[in-house]
Amino acid sequence: FRPADAPAWGAGGVGGAGIVGADAVVMTRWIDNHLTIASIDAGERTADFTRRAVFLLNNDDLYYLEGATSLLDAPGEWCLDRAKNVVYYQRIPGEDPAAPSTATARDALHAVAPVLTCLLRITGEPENGRFVHDVEFRGITFSHAQWWFTDGAGRPAPEWSPVWPGADVCGFQQAAWGLPGAIVAQGARRVVFDGCTVSHVGGYGIELGRACRDCRIAGCTLTDLGGGGVKIGEPTIRQGDDERTDHNQLTDSSILGAGRIHHQAVGVWIGQSEGNLIAHNRIAELDYSGISIGWTWGYGPSAAGGNIVEFNDVGWLGAHPGTTPGDPPLGDMGGIYTLGTQPGTIIRNNFFHDIAGRTIAWGIYFDEGSTGIVAENNIVSRTTHGGFHQHYGRDNIVRNNILFQGRDSQLQKSRREDHTAFTFSGNIVAWRSAREGGTLLAGDWGGNDFQMSSNLYFNSGGNVQFPGGRTLEQWQAGDGGKEGHDAGSIVADPMFIDTERDDFRMHDGSPALKMGFKPIDTGSIGPRARKP
Repeated sequence: FRPADAPAWGAGGVGGAGIVGADAVVMTRWIDNHLTIASIDAGERTADFTRRAVFLLNNDDLYYLEGATSLLDAPGEWCLDRAKNVVYYQRIPGEDPAAPSTATARDALHAVAPVLTCLLRITGEPENGRFVHDVEFRGITFSHAQWWFTDGAGRPAPEWSPVWPGADVCGFQQAAWGLPGAIVAQGARRVVFDGCTVSHVGGYGIELGRACRDCRIAGCTLTDLGGGGVKIGEPTIRQGDDERTDHNQLTDSSILGAGRIHHQAVGVWIGQSEGNLIAHNRIAELDYSGISIGWTWGYGPSAAGGNIVEFNDVGWLGAHPGTTPGDPPLGDMGGIYTLGTQPGTIIRNNFFHDIAGRTIAWGIYFDEGSTGIVAENNIVSRTTHGGFHQHYGRDNIVRNNILFQGRDSQLQKSRREDHTAFTFSGNIVAWRSAREGGTLLAGDWGGNDFQMSSNLYFNSGGNVQFPGGRTLEQWQAGDGGKEGHDAGSIVADPMFIDTERDDFRMHDGSPALKMGFKPIDTGSIGPRARKP
């Protein structure tokens, strides 16, 4: 650790031996590690941990320390001394520990110690063809649940909890996928959560696990979550119709303030599950991706096709209230992130915005093997690394989207392949760059494994340049035996009404409208008003 950090580690006479047994939460790449401190060498400024990290740590990884009384230096912080069985808490100004329970929230000191890992379990027997079915939960609040990799005595988590990479690891390889939900359903049919709240829990909010079908989560609020919001499906491809999870719905709900403990958790995680609907939701204030679909890296077997993601407001990822501006903790993330073959998956009419990654972050991110996906009529605004990225995949369609204001680039393609990776047509790509030219395309655009046509490009702060510093005309003409790209595309001002207020309608006479761009319906994005 750096010399300036030494006092926090107890290497400067402040924490001393009291820091041993506390945790260092270390962010690296796209995950967080929870590492218990075993010993400190003050002279070398090094620490040894009781467990290994999931991945090799890098020198500049962000971290914070928690779990030692010497670290209590701000109002609202607390620490449990397990040896003394005492909780230490630094009060917020105005709080009165002697105030009666009927006092206002401003004056009363109210603390809850959760006991249960799971607040509600719905368990059928799909292997025997028996399901919990046609049950509705309306207007119920589920709060205060805990989960950790081990219990207080170091024993493994309950057997029914998902596993993690290894017994000596406190972290997950991606998306905190192994965290259980505070509400867990298995073998459920037509189970409904309507107008419910899930809050102050250590893992995910709601989990529709093995063999859940035709279940609905509607008009719910999930907030202050240690993990993510909703999990649908499993990492495993189940055999047999009764064993699979598919055709569930998450609509008109809000997932706000997730990943508070497990920073790599996502708002909505869909594993090997097909035919689900994610519509009219608001997902905000997370450190990692908003929506993640698929759990197959590459072109192998996958069961994540036919998912529909539409009319969602997904934003403030990586940098949000409570984080350091301009210094997001994780990377390799997106407003929506996909993996594997997914025929029939459609991403449409969503607003992905304000997405920041420490390394890389995009609005729409087709990662390894993403295949057969359509992304249309979406607006992507204000990302650190670009509006669209495809690592590698096949036969994807990206059309009639607005991609606005990527900081480092606008589009990225990372691998050449011997098939059509994607078709990119009828889109508006606009950004402001004070640099001459700016950056439109990042990555590897040297092959002919993609198709681009009828797009509008605009850089209000400079010229629009294609790989090699080429103009659009040169890019269209091709050279060196390479085919030209972007037939029918133009460079022109799309004439947005007011991008500062996220009004991406266009004035009459916009060249984009003349090209046939279909205006995007933004009035229906996000949760719809519910009838009383």
